[in-house]
Amino acid sequence: MIREGVILAAGVGSRLGEIARGAKFAVNVAGRPLIHYPILSLASVGVKKIVVVTRGQLIPLLQRVLRGLGDVVSYEICVNNEWRRENGFSLLVSEKCLDGDSFLLSMSDHIYPSDLPVKVLLEYSKHSDSVAVVGGDRRPLYVDVEEATRIRAREGEVVKVGKRLSPWSHVDTGVFVMRREIFEAARLLALDKEAFGISDVINLAIRMGYRVRVADVTGIPWTEVDTVDDYLDVTGGRRRDVVFAAIESWQLVLKTVDNRVKEYGVGEKY
Repeated sequence: MIREGVILAAGVGSRLGEIARGAKFAVNVAGRPLIHYPILSLASVGVKKIVVVTRGQLIPLLQRVLRGLGDVVSYEICVNNEWRRENGFSLLVSEKCLDGDSFLLSMSDHIYPSDLPVKVLLEYSKHSDSVAVVGGDRRPLYVDVEEATRIRAREGEVVKVGKRLSPWSHVDTGVFVMRREIFEAARLLALDKEAFGISDVINLAIRMGYRVRVADVTGIPWTEVDTVDDYLDVTGGRRRDVVFAAIESWQLVLKTVDNRVKEYGVGEKY
């Protein structure tokens, strides 16, 4: 059973403009900070400890946001003061805060029900020799494929990932199981590149001979909140269906969550 999860939350949310005000993870979605959504979905599948990677100046706000989760999970904040090096470097920073050999990884701005990490975990249980398993959607309904990271896979084996990849078989949902060996690729990239992404880490791991699998999660609703249009659709458009699906999947976990989110100082004013 995988008990640790990593949430990457060091970005500035520039594409959300005034809605984010520099802290995308605190944006209010249906009365909850955005980061609660991936955390509660991971907690619903057995994760007990969450490592959140963020910038040092955002720690006080992040602590208030996380207190709104009560004792659902324990958490550790891992500081990335080189956040301009992108999310691949944030992944590398998380290594020092992890205890186990494998972990779930999620982006802080993705919303999905617990069914999605369950599918990723099931694929990993069948292919535990893989350094990573990524949730992939063949027909995503709630994201712009033109803006999304794409996956090229053959018989479940990932060949390459990247934006504007063609041909492609799946869209990357931003939910992974990873083994510690993935940090070997991240460390090499950190020596060679100023900025690099998760896709760069995955592609280098493949070139190094590691196996990466895709878990087909087609049909499970999920979305990301990256732009103002995304936010408006999540809060008042068709993507609200994804929010409702996520909340419904947490029912057992929600019984122990303190729902007084705004009491902790998060929401639209941030």
